[in-house]
Parts: sequence; C-alpha cells; structure tokens
Amino acid sequence: MLDTSSLPSSLEGFSAFIWPLAAISLISYVIYERFFSPLAGIPGPFWASLSKLWLVYKYNGFNYHKTAMKLHGTYGNLVRISPNEVSVGDPDAVKSIYGAQSKLLKGHWYSGIQPKKDFNLLGQMDFQRNKLGRQMIGPVYSLKSIRESEDYMHDSLETFVKNMREKKGQNVDVVQALNMIATGIESTSLPNPLWAHLQV
Repeated sequence: MLDTSSLPSSLEGFSAFIWPLAAISLISYVIYERFFSPLAGIPGPFWASLSKLWLVYKYNGFNYHKTAMKLHGTYGNLVRISPNEVSVGDPDAVKSIYGAQSKLLKGHWYSGIQPKKDFNLLGQMDFQRNKLGRQMIGPVYSLKSIRESEDYMHDSLETFVKNMREKKGQNVDVVQALNMIATGIESTSLPNPLWAHLQV
C-alpha cells in the first residue's frame, strides 16, 4: 500500500527547488542572448533578441514590411529580429546574399517549400543543385534576354494597366493581379505570349 503522508512535503520540497532553478535558467538565457550570443552586437528590439514570438506577433498583422522599414530607420542596415535572425536593409548587400556567387546557405524558412521530386529553384537548399538550376535558367533572365523581350513586356504592362483602369472603383485581388502580370511577362519568350489573354 502506498504511503501518501509524506507526499505534500515532497511536493513542497520539489517546488522550492524548481522555481529558483527556473529563475536562474531564465536569467542565464537573457544574459546570454543580450551579451554573449554571436548576434548580441547587432541592434534591435529588446524582446526580439529573446524570443521569436516578437517576430511572429509582427508578422501576424500582415504589414511587416512597414515594421521592417521603421526598424531599419531606427537601428540601421542590420537589425536583429529574433534570437537567430537578422534583417538586412542595405541594397548593396543584396548581391552578396542572393547573388549567383553567394556562398550563403538558405535558412530553415525555405524548408517548407523545398521540392521533394520536382525542381524548385526558390526552395532548393542544396547548394550544388541550386547552382545547376541557376545555370539552366540564368540566360533567360540575363540583361541581353530582357532587352530583347522589352517590347513584349511593354505590351504586357499596357494590357495590365488597361485592365486595372477598367476596374476603377471595384475591388481587385491584388495578389492575383500581380501573379497575372508576372506570368504575362515571363511568357514573353513563348510564340503566343499569355499577356494577350490575361484578364485581372
């Protein structure tokens, strides 16, 4: 038979032990993130350095772009937006980060769109496969190719603007509209470009 007479005192002893341990762990975590983390020297909001919840909260309003602009206006080109993430607001850094010669690996965010079978350049996290994909499609997006397609792109944009003017005063699904204009422009190399058939 189980003797429960000593149970309350045991729980009190455990409680007396666990709360100070939790407090010490929390204080240690805060001190590490604020002063000893590899990102400790990068400025940013206090709560952002301690938890990703700050970033989740800011994303929740669907206007994080405005928040990012304010952050960069306050803190500069580099802003710590979570314990392990930095927002870069320097246009000159775009090529270093995203350029074809960049050696930087993609973050875990891309794992959600990483392809299982089909090739997907955006979600491809393997450096060698990503490099091969860029080599395959690179010529299509070269400056020479874009200049040769400029007239078609102009036609696609004119169609888009015409459609938008016809919708004046109406609600328009902007995401759909921008997807259509992107599809129209990307199809300019086809014999029968899609821009002629797209309607917003």
